[in-house]
Amino acid sequence: MIYNSTGIELAFATGVIVVVAIFARRAYFAPERMNLFDLTLLFYGIYFGFGPWVAFYYGGGTLPQEPAWLLVYSYTIIISFLFGLWLIGAASGIPWNRYTAAPADENRFGIATFIQRYQQIGWTPILITVGFVWTMRLIRALSYGMWVSGSSKLENILSMPYYFVIFDQFAVVFAFGYLLWSSVTLWVSKGVTPRMFSLCILACEFGWAFLRGRRWMLLWLVFVFFGFLASGRKIRLKHLLVAVFMLAFSVSSLFPLFFSFRHIYFSGKFTSDNPIERSGDAILMAFEERDQISGESLAYNMSTRPLGCREFICRIREGLEKKPPMMGKALVSSIVYTIPSALYPKKYKQLAYEQSVQDYYRLPMHDTAANWPAAGCADFDLVGGVIAGLIVGIWIVAMQWWALQLMGRHPIISLVLFGTMLATLIQVEAPPTVLWAIPRNILILLIMAMLFSIFKFRRGPTMAQQRRRQRNMPLTKPAGNTRGQKRDSENENN
Repeated sequence: MIYNSTGIELAFATGVIVVVAIFARRAYFAPERMNLFDLTLLFYGIYFGFGPWVAFYYGGGTLPQEPAWLLVYSYTIIISFLFGLWLIGAASGIPWNRYTAAPADENRFGIATFIQRYQQIGWTPILITVGFVWTMRLIRALSYGMWVSGSSKLENILSMPYYFVIFDQFAVVFAFGYLLWSSVTLWVSKGVTPRMFSLCILACEFGWAFLRGRRWMLLWLVFVFFGFLASGRKIRLKHLLVAVFMLAFSVSSLFPLFFSFRHIYFSGKFTSDNPIERSGDAILMAFEERDQISGESLAYNMSTRPLGCREFICRIREGLEKKPPMMGKALVSSIVYTIPSALYPKKYKQLAYEQSVQDYYRLPMHDTAANWPAAGCADFDLVGGVIAGLIVGIWIVAMQWWALQLMGRHPIISLVLFGTMLATLIQVEAPPTVLWAIPRNILILLIMAMLFSIFKFRRGPTMAQQRRRQRNMPLTKPAGNTRGQKRDSENENN
């Protein structure tokens, strides 16, 4: 029986907020000691806890109706996922005081103190990665038309050469790395040049985040926030007011402007085939027409998007009435799809994680919020929430340990790994495939770094080095008591 379930869902959402407030209390009592588990719990709590309230506000005081038993089931999956994640975080107890100058009683992997180490990376390699990333972005825009959120069509992606796809993946992870470095350097560095350089990077990346959508703008704010925490400054009232103002400005002004911009960009009003030129014209028109366009689009999106993950869990549960759980097949499909096609070309003949779940449970084939609690539900029914939380927790422990090991010998790769981890854990709607793609990309980067180091070790002197050595070589033999000189002196004495 379906009846007015708005009150029931809001009650469960409030329960999620309470659970996260208990599990991740360090995030607001001592944010400078926040670790990756606190961060993940916090953002899952914001999405599943405050998301329904946001949808309730923009939906005119109502939410899409669902049977009460489906809501109970869905939020049981969500809360059990949070519990499994918290369990690994509480049990890990990673000691890190011997790697940094942390107090001896600290026993957690603090994000702020950890990323301070990345500030030691010079700005020259960062400049090289920035140039590489923006070169790839411009080539992708001018050659394949992928520039604005929603322009990455399947036919455009399939038209790209395989080598370009690989370099494009590197560009994505490198961007998260130097975004993290810039956020830290802006607040920690005492030099004027590095701070101005990092400020320019952050300004360019915010423009890119605006083109990519609301989620990327929020991600940019989170990175800048952690850069501030890395400076070791105490959070005062004025800092909180600035943070609240930036968040309110983004929601009230930048989000509607983005909706207007994207609507105008895809409206067909422009004859130019250059996506960069078309985006500039669309932004100028969006400032004039945002009140006419963005109101309805924003209200509809904000009343449905925050409920996407919960809705997918409900649809999977309805499918479980007719079919048994997938028993790990969804998780396996998410891992298989991250194998490079050069090693496993048949993967494109298989369905990706999201489509495999929809096909198995006979759900409509459309883009949906494929998230980790839903993956656990699809594979293992009610206990899947805890299992998914345990898997994500173990993944966090493994990746942060890997980032720590890489910090000494490959600091750039460690920076890229940790930045990509932050960006991925913040995105609640990210499917499991995204998590498995991170170690794949880092492993490829490590292999390339090892090959370059071997090449550098075996390489002989260049022509310029040989000429320099010849110029520095003395023209006569150095004076010394050689065997020939001894014989000549004996003959003279005789």
